[in-house]
Amino acid sequence: MFRSIQATALAGMLLLAAGTAVLAQSPQAIKSAAQARVQQLAPSVPIERVTLSSVVGSWATVVVYPPPGVTDPAIVVLENVDGVWTAVAGPGTAFPPGSIPGNPPADLFWSNPYVGTAADQAVAAIGCTQPVGGAIALQIPCDASVVSAGSVLTVTGPASTTSGFSGPIYEMTLTRLGLATGPFDDWAYARLQQDAAGLLLPDGSSAVQAVRYYEMTSANVLQADIFGGDSTIRWFYLQTAPDAAVVQLKTRVYPVENNRAAPQAQAALTLALRSAQPGEDSPAWDSPTAPTFTDPAQPIEVRTGQFFAIALQSNPTTGFSWQLDPTPSPAVVVLVTSRYQPPSQGRPGAGGTQLMTFHAVGPGQATITLNYARPWEQGTPPARTVQFHVTVQ
Repeated sequence: MFRSIQATALAGMLLLAAGTAVLAQSPQAIKSAAQARVQQLAPSVPIERVTLSSVVGSWATVVVYPPPGVTDPAIVVLENVDGVWTAVAGPGTAFPPGSIPGNPPADLFWSNPYVGTAADQAVAAIGCTQPVGGAIALQIPCDASVVSAGSVLTVTGPASTTSGFSGPIYEMTLTRLGLATGPFDDWAYARLQQDAAGLLLPDGSSAVQAVRYYEMTSANVLQADIFGGDSTIRWFYLQTAPDAAVVQLKTRVYPVENNRAAPQAQAALTLALRSAQPGEDSPAWDSPTAPTFTDPAQPIEVRTGQFFAIALQSNPTTGFSWQLDPTPSPAVVVLVTSRYQPPSQGRPGAGGTQLMTFHAVGPGQATITLNYARPWEQGTPPARTVQFHVTVQ
């Protein structure tokens, strides 16, 4: 029998310790080992989904979710021995000191500072907030300024008035990315691997010190902590809905001894995390001038920065839709929108067109693989698969 998980302390997270090959970890291997543990010890409990919870060095925790109403989620604790992830404790929800075999690190479980009563009170204390619209929509404190440039939004807090710290109290840069495909923790982790590939310390190790995955009421979040000297550079990947474009938020977090206004900065960041979502002001993404392709045999040649669309016949009343799998290199192309266009005239249940808009991010070649399938039928071959070959100049 599974018991409930404390949301503030054990909300789904991925944590990787400094000094390890942070971005070389395989989330799929960790989750598969945890799922096998549950199937061995609780074979009668169905599994709906599995998410990463924490990974610290050679230790990990995973949250396993049964269907609603069956029983409560549970945690599985794993250790990596000689390159193989093995479950050592769980499924369960409470692990008293000394109950886990071996020597797990103290920070294997993490308390999320952006949820809970203290975070609620910090946001409420802001008092005056203002909405920001455009490619990204969010709430920010009234004393912050905003600069918008295309799909990028920069929020700057007021100037510091304390001695020993110069510049604004905080600065956040938000970028609207493409749609996530597959489990969000897997997709966001792969995207982080791409974005942080060149972030190295002088000794050649990765500057990414920690990565966490957790689920807030407003969004699913992948958070990366990057070494920043007297502070921590923090990246967030936010998914507010399965069909919404992912928003990336970048900021710098100081300890209070280096920035006495750190609590004020954290409150503003918490407000942004809870309210950030893709906006409606993105005309370039749905521009009627964007070239549209329908024939997989026709090569797609576009320029860097250009948007293009792929249109395929689809009938969602049957449960089928076109799914992007695998995801092409995000350094070349990203999927930014996918929407269904019903037929202008037709009987109920008639098929229409699924229009998928892509952004050519950088030069290179990519293959866009689209599978016509029912998303919930895992392991079932798609009814149809097409591939479009793209060259970005």
